[in-house]
Amino acid sequence: LTYTQPGYSSGTATFTDLLLSGKAASDYKLTFTTGGKSIQSSAITLGTGPATQLLVFDQPSVATNGVAMGDVVVRALDSGGNLDTGYSGTVSLAITSGAGVLSGGTGDTSVADDVATVDAASGVATFTGVVITGTKGDYTLTATGRNTANTADLASADSDPITLGFGAIDHLTVKTQPSGAVSGVALTGQPAIEVRDSGGN
Repeated sequence: LTYTQPGYSSGTATFTDLLLSGKAASDYKLTFTTGGKSIQSSAITLGTGPATQLLVFDQPSVATNGVAMGDVVVRALDSGGNLDTGYSGTVSLAITSGAGVLSGGTGDTSVADDVATVDAASGVATFTGVVITGTKGDYTLTATGRNTANTADLASADSDPITLGFGAIDHLTVKTQPSGAVSGVALTGQPAIEVRDSGGN
């Protein structure tokens, strides 16, 4: 990483907007060069900055229609990708791809209007007991939140695809109605019944 300070005055180059972004708890040294000469600073230990982005850290890859899926774990990270353990804001989770709705929620997780919410603890928001009900197939969940000062949105994070499969039997539908009934003779139009789950699959 190279930063160039334009010029210097009275033999001194003063840096006014230099910043470091990277792995926290790591030591960094700065090397200053000019006129073919260089000098290195003492080690600087980088601390964690305020959360600027979210990351879906853990999630299920499959879910069953109408049944609580595995936990979805979201982390609040600073600009260098470090966990901001001081973050305690509210994180929301919603379906952004897939024809379904969210419900359920256990523990600290609540779900209203198809959006799950939970308050982060030490920078981690864990969504438990969330249920997807809808058409089978792949779903994407997106996590959103605000910064600690509640002055700006954090960069949102998408989950990897979650494949929703068939749930328990919920109801029956008549696919083909019976027809052509004559006493003692097989129907010319045999009925067909579909077994569906709560999502209509």
